[in-house]
Amino acid sequence: MLDIKKLYQLQDIDLQIGSVEADLADTKAKLSDRSSISLARRKLDQAEGRFNTLSSKKRSTERAVTDIEETIKRLDDRLYGGSITNPQQLSAAEEERSFTVIRQSESEDQLLETMLQIEELEPVLEKIRESLSKLEQERPQLEESWRQLEKDLETRLSMLQAERKEILPSMPSKLLPLYESIRKNKGGEAISLVKGEICQGCHLAIPTQDIQRARNGQSMVQCSSCGRILFVA
Repeated sequence: MLDIKKLYQLQDIDLQIGSVEADLADTKAKLSDRSSISLARRKLDQAEGRFNTLSSKKRSTERAVTDIEETIKRLDDRLYGGSITNPQQLSAAEEERSFTVIRQSESEDQLLETMLQIEELEPVLEKIRESLSKLEQERPQLEESWRQLEKDLETRLSMLQAERKEILPSMPSKLLPLYESIRKNKGGEAISLVKGEICQGCHLAIPTQDIQRARNGQSMVQCSSCGRILFVA
């Protein structure tokens, strides 16, 4: 008589092992993955670089505006101070002043635009800094919890593997190769529980005679739909 129940118990252990191994792999990945901090640092570097460029541009434009203002003042002193008496020189000075005033307006517009860009960037920069700071502050505590979880999972995995090794000799050896083959192709579930004449693996109805044969335990019965080994509790 075949004891499919033992195979079902083995499957339960194997499923637990698979789940613990997946959790362990996920935990190890979290421990080694610092991409969120690296990304935040790259964003901060980019934002700070942009801020420094704008600040440098602002200072340069401010100096240009100051130089233009001084130039206009000198021109005004010449134009209205009586130092120019020659009509041609007067006309040239007036033309130069008009051109300089245009330059002044352009530089002031450029300075205003740069200041607005800096003003828009400052809260973004602060937000990125706060985000990075939060990630860096939280990381040690997260790593500590992940390392403890890793330790617990490794202990749990070791216990399950020992349990599997202990019960393996009592398994119906002639069914083990089939069990492993179906388990590999069916997401780890080679044995399907039968409830209400329904295979719980594929959720399709099972012929009554197959259910009876599986219940008697005289032979191994597979679901005609999904191919899993049937177990009637």
